[in-house]
Amino acid sequence: MGSIFRFSLFFSNLEKTEGVDYERFIDGLRAISVCAVIYYHLFPKFLSGGFVGVDVFFVISGYLITSQIRRESLAGKFSIGSFYARRIRRIVPALVVVLFASSVFAMIVLKPEDMHSFAKSLIAQPLSLQNFVFLAEGEYFRGSETKPLLHTWSLAIEEQFYLVWPWILLGLRFAAYRTLVALILFLIIISFVLNNVAILFSPKASFFLLPTRSWELAVGGLGAVLNENCKNLWAKSERLAASIALLGMVFIVLSIICIDSSMPFPGYVGFLPVIGVFFVLLSGARSRVLQQVLTNRVMVTLGLLSYSLYLWHWPVLTFMHHMDLSTQTIFGVLAFVFVTFSLSIATYHLIEVPVRQRRFLASNRMLFVSAVAIAILLFIFALHVIYTKGALYRFSVQSRPFLAVSFDSQDSRCGFFFRALKPGAEICELVKSQGGSDRQIFLWGNSHADMWSKALSEKMRLIGGSLWLNAKNCRGTPDGQFCNKELQDQIIHELYTRKPTDVILASSWYGSYGIADNQFERELRLQVERLIELGARVWLVGDIPTAPQFDPLVAYGLNPERPVGGIMSASVYAKQREREMNLFNDIRTLHPQLVHVIDVSSAFCNEVTCISGKDDEVWYRDDNHLTNTGARASIHVFDPLFFLNATFM
Repeated sequence: MGSIFRFSLFFSNLEKTEGVDYERFIDGLRAISVCAVIYYHLFPKFLSGGFVGVDVFFVISGYLITSQIRRESLAGKFSIGSFYARRIRRIVPALVVVLFASSVFAMIVLKPEDMHSFAKSLIAQPLSLQNFVFLAEGEYFRGSETKPLLHTWSLAIEEQFYLVWPWILLGLRFAAYRTLVALILFLIIISFVLNNVAILFSPKASFFLLPTRSWELAVGGLGAVLNENCKNLWAKSERLAASIALLGMVFIVLSIICIDSSMPFPGYVGFLPVIGVFFVLLSGARSRVLQQVLTNRVMVTLGLLSYSLYLWHWPVLTFMHHMDLSTQTIFGVLAFVFVTFSLSIATYHLIEVPVRQRRFLASNRMLFVSAVAIAILLFIFALHVIYTKGALYRFSVQSRPFLAVSFDSQDSRCGFFFRALKPGAEICELVKSQGGSDRQIFLWGNSHADMWSKALSEKMRLIGGSLWLNAKNCRGTPDGQFCNKELQDQIIHELYTRKPTDVILASSWYGSYGIADNQFERELRLQVERLIELGARVWLVGDIPTAPQFDPLVAYGLNPERPVGGIMSASVYAKQREREMNLFNDIRTLHPQLVHVIDVSSAFCNEVTCISGKDDEVWYRDDNHLTNTGARASIHVFDPLFFLNATFM
């Protein structure tokens, strides 16, 4: 590491050559930001709020870019073309190296489902729309370790912001100072309020989208504008400036230590790190202690490397995860640190600095042409991967059905566009009635209901009725904070308007959500009563057999060249289903004409064995969800629902 430190002063001089008033303490803030993020990703339990380092970056970025735009525009030297060329020089070269390296390694390491996901995030990179991809796919705090480019969502936010922000500042460059401050404050308030409102409907959208994040960058911009007048004030009141700076640093440290992923974020709690950075930037870190901390050689060096460190650390971590290399051991941590820092130092020296100093791609025209050419190459590669189902051809013919199950499964409940356009809706329409039948069927449940939706939709189109699905992944019983009674009441209220003829309740039942058995049974009985009051027939669907050996990836791991689907004893499944069948039959006894039970066991089990597939068909996506093929193979168990004259259980 000593070689890194020897270069720090040289790096500082490089920053000065870009025409910006270089402030070393900002690199110290960058160091805190990137170290917090990396440490959080390594040890999330020990630094619960480290992810706020990204919010610190946002504020710093807004501050620096606004300072630059204001200085040049007031001097009559600002050019939109030059501004975006600088952005490309700053962001794109190192990013391209990481994207190309990640693509090569992904082809070697990732299985088709993860490779397909990688390609979707890759194809969005040139357009800075990857945050929308990650919004549609999942969450930042769960399942993120499988996505090598997830961290680039923050780059998308920044670049989307800078498509708009320079024009706003240019339009206001001749506005009175107080007017400018008031308008920026207004924009901050609007975005902050939107952020907190959006969290109530879609926490993921609030986390990943620009309108709910722009206030953080704008706060940095406000700090830059205020600093135009505050520098004289600080010169007269060093003690006040030092107090504000120290208070800001306390806020940053508290947010890193105290905030955790269980809190709605950014929300109100996001205000703490943002205002902390704002105070430090506004005061110019005019505290002797803080200056010593933020401007020492180690901190400045880490700050200068921060962009490359941020770009490299996450792909390295995710690929280690895919290779089953643990970062919870000393060896794993040392390997991670060595690889990440080596790649970051090399990228900084060989790519970032030469391009910014115009030693490579000296003309903006050459820079732009190169950027477009690279974008096209990445686009073509990503399309190829998507078209070939995650480059499935990399694996043996026999193993492909086991590795392609994600492409034959329901993974986007109600569809991305429905969720984006109607985030508050509780019911989506899967099949719209074309006449010929008055059947209006509502499928209600968690992912164990959604897994039937494709096969049920195909069946429904044959008889001409309507099929609806609850939009949120919740059972028909109150289960925790998200799937609460209020949500159930909203769905029931909407059903009063829709008036379904039939309601299918399909879910994982006992042992789900940590709900006590007696509470679950009571809630299910109450919900059935409410549905009967609506005049609907209720269909209680038993859950499918579940077993670890049913997971196709387990089968693949046991024999990568010729996987064989798992089996389980029928007696084991009989024990799994006994309680739910007893409960369902008890409920049916109270309303024999309106409550019916669908037992799926005959589709999967004989007297001895339960199977997870047949011939070359793979019926399970994991150990407890069906593929569309599996649902189609067993859809006949729903015949009593579609053919009312059939014999009910």
